[in-house]
Amino acid sequence: MDSNTRQDPSNISEWFWGIIDSAQGRPAQLTTHLRLLSNNDLYHFAIEFMFAADLLCKDSIIDQMEYASEDNILDFSHWAVSQGKGFYYSLWSEPQLVATYPGSSKASSTNLHAIAESVLEERTGEWPEDIIDIWDDFGESPYSSTSKYWETRERNNS
Repeated sequence: MDSNTRQDPSNISEWFWGIIDSAQGRPAQLTTHLRLLSNNDLYHFAIEFMFAADLLCKDSIIDQMEYASEDNILDFSHWAVSQGKGFYYSLWSEPQLVATYPGSSKASSTNLHAIAESVLEERTGEWPEDIIDIWDDFGESPYSSTSKYWETRERNNS
């Protein structure tokens, strides 16, 4: 697969954006919504969040950052995804919007990253360490979107 195909934000599902946008940047609201999902859907959501954040780790965006450490890049990308589809797509086409990032300490109250993992931990009593393995498996797969990957994974696991 052409690596540029995977780097297209249109590969992020409307299902994912619907959930993110309904949370309106509020972690408690996202938690309430995610508690209604199955464990399988929580894993899918977590992988999709990682995918959306990873797409923002491109030079045109990183070059706009004042301090581009690995942690700052991750914090920024998680915050940007948490702002919803509209902001995300605006950022994709206008990287200078990086300047709107309030910084890690101020952004943490609206950061929706790892909430699916927290809900899974709440249910099972353990942090879902296997998410990293699933992420790696997706990375090695030929699929350009997590939704296509997830459909195939579910079909193969049933």
